[in-house]
Amino acid sequence: MTVKWIRAATFGILFLVPTNLAAQSVVETGSKIAFPEQFEGMAVKASSGAGGDLASGYTYQNGGDRIEVIVYRPRHPSVSLWFMQGDRRTNELFSRLAITPASLPEIFGAKSRNPNGMRRFYAVAAPFASTAIAVIGFDQWIVSIRSSSKTLDVNQQRARLDKIIGQIVVPSSMVESRHPVVPIADCIESKKLTLGLEGDPPLEKVTLEMKVSGGLGAMIASQDAFASDKGLAEQSSTYCRRQSITGKTVWFESGDDKNLPRWILPVSETGITVEGMLIPTTTKGGKVEMQGVVITNDYTASSVRGFYRQLPNPVSAPLLALTGLATGARPYASVKYGTTEITLAE
Repeated sequence: MTVKWIRAATFGILFLVPTNLAAQSVVETGSKIAFPEQFEGMAVKASSGAGGDLASGYTYQNGGDRIEVIVYRPRHPSVSLWFMQGDRRTNELFSRLAITPASLPEIFGAKSRNPNGMRRFYAVAAPFASTAIAVIGFDQWIVSIRSSSKTLDVNQQRARLDKIIGQIVVPSSMVESRHPVVPIADCIESKKLTLGLEGDPPLEKVTLEMKVSGGLGAMIASQDAFASDKGLAEQSSTYCRRQSITGKTVWFESGDDKNLPRWILPVSETGITVEGMLIPTTTKGGKVEMQGVVITNDYTASSVRGFYRQLPNPVSAPLLALTGLATGARPYASVKYGTTEITLAE
């Protein structure tokens, strides 16, 4: 297996193209993306996530090396969004060691004529030597790769990552990137969304009018979760990144004043997102008020999990949403992906 690098002078971006393909024997069921049965003498170990085609994992490991590959069909299929989540997770995994960035986040192309990936390399203190994270978008699917080694330096880790990417086989219908890869900048401090208080409980009394309004919010979330022309995947430049004071919670705020105020928070590296949205609702007396909803963009639908007086706080509100999802609690309103039909709870 040899790999050839092609530099696109116009963009200053590297494109990785395999010159011949190694035999592949492990195929991810939902995406049909294939991986080698062995990599550098390490046999693959596969495991499927709880979300069916939402997430599948593959691991290559020996005494000093570990390569983790996750394939998932995310809600908001933005490479930038999920790279930032994966990069943050990398720092968390090595937080007890000295981890030093060896590069800025890099945009690159893999099996595509357009940029469709982001990656970053780190030097790590003993017992590790280096680690790298790469996130690549193929059609509506994401491939996330984390490679860590106790012996390889950063340059050797870079060569290994190139080799891993070169041996991935993607269906021909998926090789072109469908969504732009645009880094998401940090939010300007002076342009903040007005959030509810952290720990603010959801409203206990929920009316039919609120459920209907929540369903309309879920419809917008459902369309954007599958990359509408106004969603985060297509309009990443209209969003910015913000984090809590502790740095433990990171979310993405809409900076487009033409749309409803909202934030989106990625969950782990499985493709699920939680979002808060401020929507208009009508009281029984006919008065129009703005009200907050928290929504899960989960396995099959966008679902309203709670109502708030203000825009839900992204530090505390996701716990309510994810608890409802995990326990199978019926949402107040939901919209299945690919439809515009609102289902309301009785």
